[in-house]
Amino acid sequence: MLYTAAHAQVPAGADQVHGKVVGTQTPPDPLVGVSVQVKGTDRGTVTDPNGHYEIKAGRGDTLVFSYVGYDAGEVAVQTNPEINMTMKTATSGLNEVVVVGYGTQKRMNVTGAISSISGDELQSSPAPNITNNLSGRLPGVIAVNPNGRPGEGSNFTIRGMGSLNDNSPLVVVDGVVRSDFSQIDPAEIASITILKDASAAVYGARAANGVFLITTKHGKTGSPEITYRADFGFQEPTLYPKVMSAYQYAKTHNDALINQGYDPSNPSQAPQFYTEKQLDDYRSGRDGSDWYALTFKNRSFVTHHNLTLSGGSQHIRYFASAGFVDQDGMYSGINFKRYNFRSNIDADISKNLTVTLQLDGRQEKSASPGYDANYIFFITKVQDPTRKAFNNDGTPRNTTGAHPWAMVHQSGYIQNTDNLFNGTLSFRQKLPFITQGLVLGGTASWHKEYDFDKKFFTPYTMYDEDESGNIIGTKVVDAPTYLNETYQQLYNSTFNLSLEYTGSFGKSNITGLLLAEQSDGGGDNLNGSKADFPSNIKDQLFASGSENQTISGYGILTDARQSIVGRFNYDYARKYLFEVAFRYDGSYKFPKGRRFGFFPDISAGWNISEEPFIRDNPGLAFISNLKLRASQGLLGNDRVSPFQYEELYTLQSGAGPVFGGVPQINAYYGVFPNPDITWEKTSISDIGLDGTLWDGQLGFEFDYFYKHTYDILWSQVRSVPSTFGRTLPSVNYAQMNDKGFELSLSHVHRIGKLQYQLKGMVSYAINKVVQIDDPPGAPDYVKQLGKPVGFRSGYKALGIFQTDEEAQQWYDGKEFGETAMAGDIRYEDVDGDGAITSNDQIVLSKNNGTPKIIFGLNIGASWKNFNLNMLIQGATMSNLMLTGRGRVMFSNSYFNTFTYLLDYWSKDNPDAKYPLSWVNSRSVNDRDSDIWLKKNGYGRLKSVELGYTFKGARLKDLGIDNLKVYLSGYNLLTVSQLKIFDPEAESGEGEYYPQQRMFNAGLNLSF
Repeated sequence: MLYTAAHAQVPAGADQVHGKVVGTQTPPDPLVGVSVQVKGTDRGTVTDPNGHYEIKAGRGDTLVFSYVGYDAGEVAVQTNPEINMTMKTATSGLNEVVVVGYGTQKRMNVTGAISSISGDELQSSPAPNITNNLSGRLPGVIAVNPNGRPGEGSNFTIRGMGSLNDNSPLVVVDGVVRSDFSQIDPAEIASITILKDASAAVYGARAANGVFLITTKHGKTGSPEITYRADFGFQEPTLYPKVMSAYQYAKTHNDALINQGYDPSNPSQAPQFYTEKQLDDYRSGRDGSDWYALTFKNRSFVTHHNLTLSGGSQHIRYFASAGFVDQDGMYSGINFKRYNFRSNIDADISKNLTVTLQLDGRQEKSASPGYDANYIFFITKVQDPTRKAFNNDGTPRNTTGAHPWAMVHQSGYIQNTDNLFNGTLSFRQKLPFITQGLVLGGTASWHKEYDFDKKFFTPYTMYDEDESGNIIGTKVVDAPTYLNETYQQLYNSTFNLSLEYTGSFGKSNITGLLLAEQSDGGGDNLNGSKADFPSNIKDQLFASGSENQTISGYGILTDARQSIVGRFNYDYARKYLFEVAFRYDGSYKFPKGRRFGFFPDISAGWNISEEPFIRDNPGLAFISNLKLRASQGLLGNDRVSPFQYEELYTLQSGAGPVFGGVPQINAYYGVFPNPDITWEKTSISDIGLDGTLWDGQLGFEFDYFYKHTYDILWSQVRSVPSTFGRTLPSVNYAQMNDKGFELSLSHVHRIGKLQYQLKGMVSYAINKVVQIDDPPGAPDYVKQLGKPVGFRSGYKALGIFQTDEEAQQWYDGKEFGETAMAGDIRYEDVDGDGAITSNDQIVLSKNNGTPKIIFGLNIGASWKNFNLNMLIQGATMSNLMLTGRGRVMFSNSYFNTFTYLLDYWSKDNPDAKYPLSWVNSRSVNDRDSDIWLKKNGYGRLKSVELGYTFKGARLKDLGIDNLKVYLSGYNLLTVSQLKIFDPEAESGEGEYYPQQRMFNAGLNLSF
């Protein structure tokens, strides 16, 4: 940071100081929008399009210059009214403060594998659920967005799968463990950091799957600033296959019957076939129904609004936020609403005491018809398209089964309301009277949650009418009317007390932390239902009779633990870095004597660029920063059912002995207890190399990791005979390994008024089970040992038989005991026993629905008042197995299916992808094989934002500091190996709520 000053006297009192701020380019370009603040006051301004600024300041004041992508700096005002500033491009944020477990560190001093992202970056995507914005931005995060229901987010792991059980990362919001962060308003978030290696050890028995650290925004000293952001958009499915039309359905059904030996010229079999007239009516649209178009909307509305207030004086700083999301769905009645509120206040009570109060509340409201979304998609998909949907008077026509339109519009409703409140009070008391750098800290946090779920289900009626419109019959579906209400309250409290020390001794710098923490949580659940309603007019429990009613309830224990945390950091001359940390953690889930464990972490770093042989070498001047780091630690995972060390019993009414003619309650043994149960343990090693070159124009981060997880809780049922009389408990015996790497590259540059940045990343993680209870003598395709979790087994297909003669020559014309025929799948005799049997299965793929590689490319650019942000994200080494109705035509004799199965074998289509058409399942072809296994690697244009910022005196006159308008989109374009479903589809049957593409327009207004 360089500055120059003109030779002129400034009075001792406040006066105007002015100057120009430029970058280090040759020739230097003015920097627009640089924040210039008088330190310790609320006086501030920003530079204009020519880099000029003016601010009221006096001798003795300090000006603070800050700008995104540049090193911040301070300049004391002396005797010169003109202060010009040259700002240096930040060296990949080396002085940036990043959040770590129970504290912060400068990035240059970090020795662990940590990735972070700012909240502002996340807001460039219009997706209201923040978990949908992480994939491709944070190295190490492997995310899958399985469906597009309103309000739904992504499932993610950090560095893949390290356990046979729950692989979910731990979530910590503002220093306190929370269950989820997906519904936090993105405008409230300052940063998200992930701990990927042994640096997570400070979270002990819950850290093995990595940790998400979410930090919300706080106020800064300065004038009050009000910001309003509004987004308006619509969404539509990214890709969902079409179902067969009435004509396609009828023609294919006829072909299937012929394949099964039926003859349309046989009078007794002819009624099963569709006639030529019917086919012509279906083809012309005179008859039949498009159930998908009748049930679902082409587009649905979504909007997101947020209002923030921030600022502060020298002693009190504040940030407040209120947000609202309204997201409709693909059919009538489905909706998600969210209301967010947050208030963060920091107060300097004295020179040495700071108190922080953080309050946040949220209400989430989900609504849908009386049926689940997946069931609605299932019924819509399989509905017979040759049937008319409505009678002439508009009433639902009797389909003899279900009616998708009526399911959406006449089945009642499901409403889920979640109300959450979090309050955290913390303090930091400096103790200079003992020694400089010593700080006493503490936190008290409370969480309260009230959930109310209500389902009022009303049966719907379909009608049969004659040609005159007279009702001649009805069918009532899913009677009777019933009401179910569930109320649940949950609470959690966390208290900790800490002692921190920071000090320097010559070139040696040390920091230390010792913290004690205790948390507990629980709740209550009450459920009641009634089904004796005389009418559907009143949706309340009192409106029903006394018959067909149930009530149940239970208490919940969600958490109880005590912990001691310690960390010690040392660095010498900013070159040699060392950290040791631990957590002594106790969990209620395990028996006395086995509840506490010790989880240590040790890491080291070497800032090679600080060595004289690089720093003082002109030939290596392009190396701005180069750091080697390594870590090793032990982490735990206690995400298993509690109390498995206790005898458990199941109570069943009316199943016990009879007294007085009344059957009594009977008690049954539950899971066999395991008194030695404890947590899973993960030994994790990491080595990394970070660097920036040419003053930050090129940056890179590389990590290689290896995780060995042992004492995995897993049931030994695979080798125990089924005659064993009780359910076996989980036992700490299984083991698996997980390894991989992460690489990120960044480039920042400025060409005239064009500034751009590129950041690419790739994450790779693969696992292998190295100890498990495989059944003795089991074939290889069954055994888990030596294979990754979720590997695919099935049959090797060698094509499709083209003639009956060809089929008869293949192992005597038999496959799985059935007579093979033309159009059937030809399978390989893997075991060489001369027959096609279930023993011919093999491991088809070591991949599954969770990708092993995630990649992303972030592109950002600004030119004058325009800005562009773009994320290209993708995944590979994953697949989807088509199953059930995703590969079977006409299941249940009449179910419809997708049009991609129209590429079925026939004499006219010998090169078809799929076997011959058939009514119901043909077991020869309805088996997992590589014909049905589809790779689903993909690349997406995940998000785009193009904006324009208005600035100028006219806005200032209106009291507006900043006005930005923008267009944005989400999931705009997808290129995938899977051509029939969205590549992240959660179901191989296709009966799921499809992922959504979003188009959005918005504005951001600051006062």
